[in-house]
Amino acid sequence: MDPLTLMAVGTGVQILGGWYSNMQQAQAERENQAYYLEQEKYAMESARRAERLAGFEYAYKIGNQVGAYAASGIDTGSGSAAITIGGSIANEISEVAAIRRKGEMDMRLARLRANQSGRTADTVGSAGYNLMQGLTTGLGNYAKSEGFGSWNSGRTGITDKYPGYGSGYGSAGASYTDFTDVA
Repeated sequence: MDPLTLMAVGTGVQILGGWYSNMQQAQAERENQAYYLEQEKYAMESARRAERLAGFEYAYKIGNQVGAYAASGIDTGSGSAAITIGGSIANEISEVAAIRRKGEMDMRLARLRANQSGRTADTVGSAGYNLMQGLTTGLGNYAKSEGFGSWNSGRTGITDKYPGYGSGYGSAGASYTDFTDVA
């Protein structure tokens, strides 16, 4: 079989292998996208749950504080009792805000990852991308082949590597001096 045919067959196999690999990657990216969308929902549910638990814990804590002060006959509307209860309420508000912010950030990260996986799947699964990749592979392999070297026919010091199949170094009929005398 001549080198050009071998190059063409090899290039075809390489292009098909690349296309198959891209389709597998696109499928994996779709699976990642679905996972990240699930992760986004979980982040929202988790943040809501954490908010409820924090609210319950602070309600319990504040209730205990008010009850303890009331049982002791201390006025909860003024002085250190008010400062303590007010501090607990402020801490609750701050804690719930932090939980919400963390939940929003987790949701956003999951959504961004889902979107990126979707875009990657669209790209590597597209016919245009695979066509361009195949053409690049074909041109690259042709440029490395003897077919590309045949454009050098008639140049001093360049002879057929495979007699009868295009131009190249080391072919029959070329002598060692043909390669050393080239300036």
